[in-house]
Amino acid sequence: MKEIAREENERSLNTLARTMRLGKGRFSLHFVRCNYIHLQARFLKELKEDHQAQFDKLFLPQLTQTIREIVAYDYRHNEPESLMILGLESVKDLDKLLVNVNQMRDKVKANFPFPLIVWVTDKVLKKFCRLAPDLNSWVGAPIHLLMPDEELREFVGLQVGKAFSADSTFSLNDYELQAIQTDLKGRSRVLNPTQEAGWEFILGSLAINNEQINEAVGHYNKSLTFWRDNNNLERQGTVLLNMAFIFYSEGEKQQEQRRHYWQQASHYLQQCLDIFEKAELPSLVAEHISQLGEVLRRLKAWEQLQNLAQKALTLHQDYGEKEQIAQDYGFLAEVALEQFHWDEANQLAKQALDIFNKIPQSEPQAKGLYHFLLARSLGQTVPAMQQMSKMTTAIAHLEIAGDECSPSYDPQLYISILDELGTLYFYQGKYLRAFKIKQARREIQTQYGLRAFIGAGKLQAQRQVIASSVKTKVLQSQQGKNDQVEDIVAVSGRQQDVNRLLERITLPARKLTVIYGQSGVGKSSIVEAGLLPALKKAHPEGREAIPVLLRVYSDWLGSISNSLMETTFKQESPQHLTLPPNNPSIQQILDQLEKNSQSNLLTVLILDQFEEFFFTHKERKNRQFFYEFFRQCLAIPYVKVIISIREDYLHYLLECSRTAQLDIIDNNILDKDILYY
Repeated sequence: MKEIAREENERSLNTLARTMRLGKGRFSLHFVRCNYIHLQARFLKELKEDHQAQFDKLFLPQLTQTIREIVAYDYRHNEPESLMILGLESVKDLDKLLVNVNQMRDKVKANFPFPLIVWVTDKVLKKFCRLAPDLNSWVGAPIHLLMPDEELREFVGLQVGKAFSADSTFSLNDYELQAIQTDLKGRSRVLNPTQEAGWEFILGSLAINNEQINEAVGHYNKSLTFWRDNNNLERQGTVLLNMAFIFYSEGEKQQEQRRHYWQQASHYLQQCLDIFEKAELPSLVAEHISQLGEVLRRLKAWEQLQNLAQKALTLHQDYGEKEQIAQDYGFLAEVALEQFHWDEANQLAKQALDIFNKIPQSEPQAKGLYHFLLARSLGQTVPAMQQMSKMTTAIAHLEIAGDECSPSYDPQLYISILDELGTLYFYQGKYLRAFKIKQARREIQTQYGLRAFIGAGKLQAQRQVIASSVKTKVLQSQQGKNDQVEDIVAVSGRQQDVNRLLERITLPARKLTVIYGQSGVGKSSIVEAGLLPALKKAHPEGREAIPVLLRVYSDWLGSISNSLMETTFKQESPQHLTLPPNNPSIQQILDQLEKNSQSNLLTVLILDQFEEFFFTHKERKNRQFFYEFFRQCLAIPYVKVIISIREDYLHYLLECSRTAQLDIIDNNILDKDILYY
């Protein structure tokens, strides 16, 4: 017996082909409801091949906002029998476009003397009915194309396989996910139990990204129950890993209950490692054991951490990477410090730093931690450091640690560095420096809600921790070290943001983009996990892209230089590099950007978490130095600038617009065409 969905699709295609044939030579408007991109492509092919339908296709760019961009379609030399309008679901400001089209519907009718077939998702159709009622009154009943049960089952199975794979990416858009959910609810027993369990896992990952914690735990538990019943050890471990991520993240957000949440994270991570060991998968144990170490470190479970780090060190010699081995030595150094074994801690911290310094493009946060451990290993108390050489060495390590670490990633570590540094400055008699350190420490505590009370009222956190080594690594674990965050960006629908940002970069007139939004909405994730990998694959304006990411602004000139050199070498373009290895000037960096422009390269300077710039450089004259550099960057051909900043700090950018002549953007840094919400 033929499935109902297939029969309905055949009738719908016949109706569409007949409508196009009979409407030839006069305007008419029709909607085709289809929620899946791959089905849309197949149905268009069937229309052309099986029904001999003749039509052109108009794909709307994501930045389409006005009717002018639609009626600009030029058919005069070869008028089509009908025109398919595609891509409405990806238009950034769809509401504005629909209102505009509705107001000028007569112009649409006058410009298209043939049938217009508009392909819409369920979500787009609802918006069309609400925002373009006059235009919608010209449309009859939409033609509906469905996903047959067998295809729906295969489609979900494919996505489940990708969700658990280490080298694949999801390919679902947010509207496709919603469509699958709707279709599954409306049909009984479409998925087999394995697919059901996999689908619950996907829904759990999406709930995490939408910060629906209880829903995520519920979905993961349903998935975990099935894999346990069917003794699928590897998938059990993957689900447990993601559950650990949930509780670790909650611990970072909720100060009062953080220990409880971290204990939960430790519980799930231990279960995960036990399962991978039972499955005889030592490479997976090696990959994730350090995440448990990081949780134990935060719980100050020193004896457990020591045992774990020793085990991890053995594993990582065979299955790990240098970064993991350095981290193991760092764990052991911290345990030695807590046991007052200063010399042992010093040697272990040096081992960690020596290994870490040999890693290209290493994470500065970890480097800062190892310098901090070295400083502490010189003596837990100030009297033990009374030898001036020891104190001077400790201060040098602490200053490096402060430069390498960012409070946005680990405010507690940053505050500990400031505590040690302030104390040593005080004992050296540098009272003004010690006082400024104390002010900076209080400011960080206030920003992240770490000062418990002022008077009778609790201080609320003004800023959020944006990442941590555990959070990042747990995210990476689901899809592999380089792909997982990109996958989550894609699954959650944020891939559309990445695509829109890429589209902006490819437009010659878009020299500057300011990404803004509330704290914690994922601006840095979109930049680091979405835009950066996409730029490495794209060729904007036919050029090789050189993304230069800047996140730390204490030495912004040196950071830009280092990032520019690293990226250029990573892109295998060292022949284009003319920067000196140490302490380049602004002019030398500008000359390098000019050289890139002349060498068929497009440099994208990305200023992430730019609010940090204003925290770091409180004096206007220091900021003015940067503004002039920024102005000259915008004036160089094939250099694009992207600023990512919290919404409540947007107005800080006005200072740049007031004090620097930004003629290339009409001196309007907050123009609506520059801002990206």
